[in-house]
Amino acid sequence: MITVGKVNNADDFAQFIKELCVKGPVSIVKPNWNNANSYTSAKRLHWLFSALKGRTKIIDGYSLYRNELNTGSERREPFNPTKAKARWKWIKEQDEWFLKFSGIDKVLSKHSVEYINITEDVWSMKTLDPDEVRDFVDTKYGILLSQEMYSFVPTRISELRGSTLLSITSSNKGSQRLLSTENLYSLIPNPARHIKWYGKDGSRFSQSIVDINKIYRSFFSPCYWINEIEGMGLFVGSKNSLEADAVAARLLNINPKKTEYFRRAANVFGGYDEKLTANLPKLQKLLKAL
Repeated sequence: MITVGKVNNADDFAQFIKELCVKGPVSIVKPNWNNANSYTSAKRLHWLFSALKGRTKIIDGYSLYRNELNTGSERREPFNPTKAKARWKWIKEQDEWFLKFSGIDKVLSKHSVEYINITEDVWSMKTLDPDEVRDFVDTKYGILLSQEMYSFVPTRISELRGSTLLSITSSNKGSQRLLSTENLYSLIPNPARHIKWYGKDGSRFSQSIVDINKIYRSFFSPCYWINEIEGMGLFVGSKNSLEADAVAARLLNINPKKTEYFRRAANVFGGYDEKLTANLPKLQKLLKAL
């Protein structure tokens, strides 16, 4: 079931979350904090935290671009990406800068939301035994193509097993296009994840997205997938990530059938009703009536 809402304020967003039927005593929010230029804003997070019931936590990994050097539209690598861990202290300081710069620190404090940084925990070796993760994930979704990923799960994630997961991101018709399934990619701990996990010409990107999704979908349930379409005032959500992403993709003039991670993910997590996106003019007309 797809939920689409025209959202202009906190009340509209609360209604959208209500219609999406988000449930669970503990909610784990995965925002899009890829860089300091385009990210899930403090306002959107305030709306989300206000609408959720029970305890809320937020998760993400460090980013090579979430810093003072990347507040513009062009990405700048602050150091040799192959030596990211050697710059751990600087990366952590820049992450704290980002939270203040964006105003997100105040929102987290206001709503008593704990921030769990995946990179921080993995680099500190506060992780689960990979064999335990392997047994748990393989039973649900089959083996991961990369065995290394079994060592990427912090102990705190295991302690939250069974919590509700919400992946929320925003896209526009310009250069910023990141959908909710792909959003989990930044839970791969290395801030320079593009070197190994993206691969040459994107050769590993789709499989990396699928594998990290396998891990977090195994630990968290139910999962909700939310895409904001900037410039249209629309939020698209579903418990089926491919459904939410397919509708959002068509609104962004992207053909989901030509997107590799859609095909890979559909083989693992199930597909979506293609009738939802088959007639784009009709879909756009219906949305305008909201």
